Amino acid sequence: METIKNVIKYAIRFWTSLVVATVPIDLRKRIARWLFKHDCFPGLSWLSLELLADFRRNNFSEYHKFLWKNHLFYAETFNADERFGPENQREASRKFFELLPKQLLSLQISPNQVSSVLEVGCSLGFQLRFMETEMFPGAKKFLGIDIDETAIAEGRKALASQGSLIELMVGDIQHQCDIIGTRKFDVVICTGALMYLDEQAATACIAEMLKHAKYILGVSGLAHLGVPNCQLEHSVLRKWDHSLIHNLEKMVLAGGGRVLGVGWEVDEIVDERTNYFVFSPPAG
Repeated sequence: METIKNVIKYAIRFWTSLVVATVPIDLRKRIARWLFKHDCFPGLSWLSLELLADFRRNNFSEYHKFLWKNHLFYAETFNADERFGPENQREASRKFFELLPKQLLSLQISPNQVSSVLEVGCSLGFQLRFMETEMFPGAKKFLGIDIDETAIAEGRKALASQGSLIELMVGDIQHQCDIIGTRKFDVVICTGALMYLDEQAATACIAEMLKHAKYILGVSGLAHLGVPNCQLEHSVLRKWDHSLIHNLEKMVLAGGGRVLGVGWEVDEIVDERTNYFVFSPPAG
């Protein structure tokens, strides 16, 4: 039986490689979307990723934006019923939001002084809702941007039903100015999104976010298991989801900010990964 399974797996991989070599990428994208969205082929979501292997190699950031924009693969795990409410805050998020007010206080800024918050890569907006209800209840402006149209639509419905002030907008985090212009926000955060941008794009994104931050920018990413991220000369690939482990401190400095505080969870597995956080006042 095991031999038969291996033969079938080999045959599938062979035909997949043949498709990759002969079928245009735009058609393969349509095939990949169809495979993801139809349950008649359970367990074959990996096949749709293999159809895009060359796309991933040649244009890392655009490949991941394709998955997010079409609400595929890891993006499908984000749904409103499971994400909203303080009781549903993931452990990694709790740790990030424990550090955020402490970093503000180190700048002599009370959480009560925060009147506006921007989240870049907000998905459904559940973290914005947590900040609205639990952290900055006096704030009047909450804005989130994300490329995932499905998540934005679901998030808007959930937030409207809760009487929230949060505004969600569809947009590419690499083109923030196209969405929010030159507006500044007291607090800007970006958690779990930069890992899907290549090193150059992530660095530019941080520089742009620093321009929009009045008091503080908080970013989170994957922690390296072997060394502190600040010692990484270049970003490192995490193979199972083809995301990147970045040296966020170096990126903050390159964007004109300064490293105010760092949290590193190297000794603890959280949500099947480890995380680290970097907080920075704005450039200048």
